[in-house]
Amino acid sequence: MIYFDNAATTLPKSKKALRAYKKAFQSCGNASRGGHPYAAHASELLYLCRERLAERFGTEPERVVLTMNATHAINLAIKGIIREGDVLISDLEHNAVYRPLYALEKQGCIRIRSFHVNIGDDEATVQNFQNALDENVRACVMLHASNICGRVLPLPALSEAAKQAGVPLICDASQTAGHFDLRLRELPGLTALCMPGHKGLYGPLGTGALLVSPYFEGVLETLLEGGSGSFSADPEMPALLPERLEAGTMNAPAFAALAAAVAEDGQTGKKEEQIFSYLLSGLRATSGVTLYGAPTREGMPYCPILLFNIDGKDSETVAAALAEADVCVRAGLHCSPLAHRALGTPDGGAVRISLSKHNTFGEAERFLAILSRQITR
Repeated sequence: MIYFDNAATTLPKSKKALRAYKKAFQSCGNASRGGHPYAAHASELLYLCRERLAERFGTEPERVVLTMNATHAINLAIKGIIREGDVLISDLEHNAVYRPLYALEKQGCIRIRSFHVNIGDDEATVQNFQNALDENVRACVMLHASNICGRVLPLPALSEAAKQAGVPLICDASQTAGHFDLRLRELPGLTALCMPGHKGLYGPLGTGALLVSPYFEGVLETLLEGGSGSFSADPEMPALLPERLEAGTMNAPAFAALAAAVAEDGQTGKKEEQIFSYLLSGLRATSGVTLYGAPTREGMPYCPILLFNIDGKDSETVAAALAEADVCVRAGLHCSPLAHRALGTPDGGAVRISLSKHNTFGEAERFLAILSRQITR
């Protein structure tokens, strides 16, 4: 089986994470719900996860809110920070960003506006962003890298522009957390970083995090209210993070697993980059293949994701045929209709392949051979 669907979730997961989960599953009480050893152990494991995420992504453990996934984190950030006015997004956004904002727009709270990401030119992208940052913009929300073509946005320059404009910037790092070096302390214009635990960090499904900048001085509004294990006499959620945004029982075993996974070095390595280049060259050399949003020159910052179609065949048909040949890919719109529109794919979307550190050159060679057979059928 060739697994090329790592942008959805990486496989296989960290073995250390699995061992940590099993151990915690049988030893955790309910964190912050009692002074006995089992409850204390759960609290310690949750704090360990916060500590490791804070160290890796440049903030403080108390500013790490543990979530169900990146979408949960993005909703917490958007609805916790944004109140009114225009909100600026890129034209490559995932529905995890667009739908929460659309819900606010329907309520009459905000207006969504977008700027164009120039796939081949970072300077043009930054200029487009700056041109859109007028006095009506009250917040910016954008992905760090596209989930369909892998293009990484120039986040340092974009966050600096947001800082100069005096507006908060929320970043969806779903495709880059774990693959790229990201540190909130080094990006003072970045207000919040949202990520899943199950992709580039190789942790379990059902985990994620909202990391709040150490420079942020505001108070986030709540999305959920309930038990927090502290300040129980107060009818409102605690004012302090992370308790303010963590209502209810936390999944301590899953976050123990995530803590173990974060401790491993999962950044994109040379082999992964080389396999990506090999596949890119192979797809370009294959007659009847159309690529979307792929690198146009060496050295452009990309996640190892490629988007393509076979001429004359819809993406779902191609993906189904690849699945029959034991190749796991994803077809369609990938929850990103805005990005597909910007990249000019057909109505049915396109086929996506995405790599992890576990993929091999042998798998890439087999994939290209299988794809060529699909084209000649």
